[in-house]
Order: sequence, then structure tokens, then C-alpha cells
Amino acid sequence: MILQSSTVNQDLITDFKPGIDKLRVPDGVTIADLRIKQSDTSTLILLDGQTVATLENVDVESITTRDFIGELGAANHADIQLDLGETASNLRFEQQVLELVNQERVREDLQPLRLNPLLTQAARTHSTNMALQDFFSHTGIDGSNLTDRIRATGFTLIVPLAENMAAGHTTPELVVEGWMDSPGHRDNILNPDFTQIGVGHYFLENDTGDLMDYNHYWTKVFSGG
Repeated sequence: MILQSSTVNQDLITDFKPGIDKLRVPDGVTIADLRIKQSDTSTLILLDGQTVATLENVDVESITTRDFIGELGAANHADIQLDLGETASNLRFEQQVLELVNQERVREDLQPLRLNPLLTQAARTHSTNMALQDFFSHTGIDGSNLTDRIRATGFTLIVPLAENMAAGHTTPELVVEGWMDSPGHRDNILNPDFTQIGVGHYFLENDTGDLMDYNHYWTKVFSGG
């Protein structure tokens, strides 16, 4: 199945089977350029904010980069879902958050944290859900909590665990500064028992829900081990 590069003739795909069928990305488009989101019982595939295809009766959580054929671009982790904000700017922001957090730890003679891809998946999931489902809480709309999100990635739970969130901060510098100015968030960043971290950033350009104008959603997940 070949995706359209134009929104004029949108594809309605009624028989797509994740993990079996493949979607071919058009020339000049990378997998990292695409976004996906749930719409009722279907999955929408978006390019530049516009829907180019609808996968009827397909759960968005079942779609990964492995369901696409084409150049990965910035999405170079083939086992991480597309809907987790994996664009070039998000990857850059997440890396900068990691660097800034570790600068704060080194300043206090603490070991830097290792970036863990599964913890990053949990963090991206939560940032994405907060943006697209219009909420700001450590508890998901479905009632899920931090340990639920971590378990869903296949990561073996290692205590202690913690999660920092933020919304509205437009740069990594501002969000880390905000966390450092908050005693509880600062304690997580400087906890000597943490050794691993996952970072997830999601940018929602047209943020028009009840939490409108936040646009930027940030999550950090900490773990020992």
C-alpha cells in the first residue's frame, strides 16, 4: 500500500493489518515526517498536520515504524511507536533535557543518568497522551499510572521510580529551570539513587482543548538499576 503525499486524495484503507501489511512512504517523505493519532476506531496518518490516510478499525497503539517502508529519517529507533513524538525537533529537545539534567547532577558531584529507550518510550507515551487527550496529570485518562506505563514497554521495574512533568515551557532550558525551581522535581533530578532516565517531549501546534496554548508537553521518567 502506497501513501499519498497530498491531502487532496486521502487514502481510506479498510483492510490494513499491523505487523503483516506495509505502508510505503512517498518519495521525498521520511517516516519521521509522519504523525499518527486515534480517531474513534480508526488511525489517522498525518503529514504536515494534514490527514493523508485513514486506517479503518486500527488501534493507534498497534502501529509502529515497522509497519512502514521508506527512509526512517530522524525516527531511527525502529521499535518505538510513531505516535510518540519522534520528530527531529523532539529528539533534539529530549537530548538537550538529558544534557541539562546531567549538568545539574555533575554540579552536585552525582553520577550522570543513562538514557534508557524503554523509559523514553514511557515518557513519550505520557507526553503524547497529555497533548492529544487534553489533560495534565500523572494519571492517564484510562487510569494508568507511572508503573503501568513503564510495564507496558517491557522494562523491568527497578525502584526507586519517579516522574517529572511540565507543560507550556517552550525550550529545554526553560523546562529544566522550572523543575530545578520546584523542590519535589529538583529532588528527583538530584536523587543519587537514580541511574537511568527517559525523556519525552511532544509539541502540539494547534492546541485548542481546555488546556489550550500549552503546546509543549514534557515528561521525565527516573529509575534505579
